[in-house]
Amino acid sequence: MPYTKLPDGSFGFVRRIEKKKKNAFIAVAGVEQEFETILTTVKGFFNWANIELTETLFYAHDKGYGEVKDDEAMMEKAFQLGVKIVQ
Repeated sequence: MPYTKLPDGSFGFVRRIEKKKKNAFIAVAGVEQEFETILTTVKGFFNWANIELTETLFYAHDKGYGEVKDDEAMMEKAFQLGVKIVQ
């Protein structure tokens, strides 16, 4: 959102994209991660960017990087979430 001069002479932020976009948020992190902390940041960014947060998907791993790719159920959930967003 650029900060621009408005027709009434004042200044303010103007959305470049008027239509709200729909999106989801997927996060993968260790079990010690507090997903609510990052979700708060993402919600703020989505609000600023005029994006509707439709769904979230979180995966907490305890073994190490790349673990989620071996979880077939979670990978299917992520895939179906992507399908739902583009429809």
